[in-house]
Amino acid sequence: MINEAASNVTTNPILSINIWYAGLIMEAMLFAFCFALHCFYIAFVAKPKSIGSFFFVMIFYGVLSAILNYFLLLHKDKYLKYFKKFKKQPHEWKVKWAWISAGVILFPFLLLISSFIAMG
Repeated sequence: MINEAASNVTTNPILSINIWYAGLIMEAMLFAFCFALHCFYIAFVAKPKSIGSFFFVMIFYGVLSAILNYFLLLHKDKYLKYFKKFKKQPHEWKVKWAWISAGVILFPFLLLISSFIAMG
């Protein structure tokens, strides 16, 4: 009974903790990308009028990234279809796309770091 529950936490495609982590990473990537572009805008085009408007922008990008994440992945369980397609692919294909995914995950965060450097 306990082994089944523990296995369910890591292997269930709908409720596993890995799905939650993946969803948070997807949302954080979208947020980091939008926020980085906004920081570049502040650094090179306009200065923020107040700290309050800066926090409003952060909330706006958070909500925007949550909505995009929902419609791109969660709506009608699209991510489950992606998982099924991924399982059918050969190992070489998976390795190639794992490297591409790593780059796609790192890019928004590196962009965000460089935008903070540009603001400084």
